[in-house]
Amino acid sequence: MSVVRITEISSTSSQSFADAIQQLRSFVPLIAAVSLLAVALPARVPAAAAAGPKSRTLAGHVPAIVARGRAVLLGRHNPNDVLRLAVALQLRHRTALQRFLQALDNPASPDYHHFLTQQQANQQFGPTVTQQRAVEQWLRGGGLTVMHTYPNT
Repeated sequence: MSVVRITEISSTSSQSFADAIQQLRSFVPLIAAVSLLAVALPARVPAAAAAGPKSRTLAGHVPAIVARGRAVLLGRHNPNDVLRLAVALQLRHRTALQRFLQALDNPASPDYHHFLTQQQANQQFGPTVTQQRAVEQWLRGGGLTVMHTYPNT
């Protein structure tokens, strides 16, 4: 059985929303690692899950070397090990977020230094509960177990 954690980036009151976005960018290597694991995990998926819908490659989620079939297999992962993964969901309305951040930092803007509360930022730009549940369901459908979710507070 594999273990997956779903996590959203949180920012504290001492951390600006821009810092939280920078922190989100640090998850890019994690997303690449999850993509590599997606290639290795099908051998471990229970028969019931394997009989489900055909897998598909999500554009931009598989490193080019893997997609081209040029990745070198270094060995198999021990099937008795538990893999603990953290999955970060993307922010919504990225163009609007960029405009907001630019206005926030522009002294000529009426929105200059009109910061959002964490709740406002979550509502406007964070993943929705429906999106999070859809990801959880998709992971479970692939034979993974969601152990914990983290609120963006």
